[in-house]
Amino acid sequence: MSGLTALCIMHVSTPPPETDLESVAILATIAQTSFFGRDMQTLSARDAKYNFGRLIDTARAEPVTVEKHRRAVVVVLAVEEYERLKTIELEQHAKAVGSGDKK
Repeated sequence: MSGLTALCIMHVSTPPPETDLESVAILATIAQTSFFGRDMQTLSARDAKYNFGRLIDTARAEPVTVEKHRRAVVVVLAVEEYERLKTIELEQHAKAVGSGDKK
């Protein structure tokens, strides 16, 4: 990415009902992967706003939860980690579609 800092913000929300089983499988995989086996850094939305550089620096090393009114609202993580998680998601989806064809 030639010197550009990559940033990805994932919104923490409830998945749509039609994807619950797929989401559970993905989250189970994520729980077994790097970063998510330990506590994440947490910042308040105010701290994230006024210390955005620190947020980016920390998120490049490990995911950071941003809270608003003591409730997690987003997770900020490095683009490389986001891409790795998307690859896992695509592989899980391909498996689900592939196993659905065999029935």
